[in-house]
This record gives sequence, C-alpha cells and structure tokens, in this order.
Amino acid sequence: MPRPTRSRTLAILLALVIASLPALAEEPEAGPTTGTYDWYEGADAFAEALEEAKDEGRAIAVYFYTDWCGYCRQLERELLERATVEGYLKSLTKVRINPEDSKNDQYIAQRYGVNGFPAFFIHADAESGPTKIARMKREGGSYRLKTPDEFVESIRRVVGSD
Repeated sequence: MPRPTRSRTLAILLALVIASLPALAEEPEAGPTTGTYDWYEGADAFAEALEEAKDEGRAIAVYFYTDWCGYCRQLERELLERATVEGYLKSLTKVRINPEDSKNDQYIAQRYGVNGFPAFFIHADAESGPTKIARMKREGGSYRLKTPDEFVESIRRVVGSD
C-alpha cells in the first residue's frame, strides 16, 4: 500500500483539527475583524475561515502570534502592514491565532507544530496541507528580514499564482 504524501497527511490533519474543535453554536458569529483588510481571529473563527476559503476557492494564511512577542510585532509592522503584502493578502482568507488566548487556540497551534513565534503558514487551498513561510532570509552567514516583495514571493510559490 503506498504511503500518503506529506500534503495529503497534512490535509487529513487539518480536517481532524476542525472536526475536534468543540461545537461553537452558542457563540456569537466570529467573522473577520475590520481594518484595512480582514482577519478572522482565533480558534472560534478558524472553522468559519476554512469554510469561506473552501466556498470561495481561496488560499488560507494562518498566523500564530503572542501579545508579548517582539518578533511578531516586527513581522506585523515590517511585512504584514506593508502595502505590497496587504495588497496580496487581500485575495486570501486570513486567520490570526494567539495560542495563549484559549485551549482551542493552543490546540490548533500544537496541530500545526508551532514551537516559536511568529509562525506564518499558507494553505494553497482549504484542502491542502500548510506550508510554513519564513520571515527571515539567509544571506551569507547571517539572516535578515525578508523584504515585502520577497515575503509575497514566498507566499506566491505556495499558492501558485502570478
């Protein structure tokens, strides 16, 4: 019997994460946040974001952060809030998850294998496994923060768009 591919295994894992979240019927509709472009927030909105991505045929960005993380603030300030990145991410369904907010948020982070912050993942579609997108680029013997264009290009390679 052939072994499942990594992306198939991760897609199955993602489906299990969604299925194992507690029912949220009593919760108010989470929906995306407002701002220059919308992000779903937390585990309560995670399943809704995946459903939207599936219905609309969109790629998904999943961003794990904490409130105390300086590198998270750097990623937000120097990449996610830049016009080039914002413009590209407008076409994706986006979810922000702080694993310190709830057990469900922590559970999703564990399922993604998050062991440091920030952690940024892209799913080419709602059924594909996640690909981690690095914020840093190695040059010579050291690392530097990617430019907004380099960050977008990293995402484009996963999504497969021009």
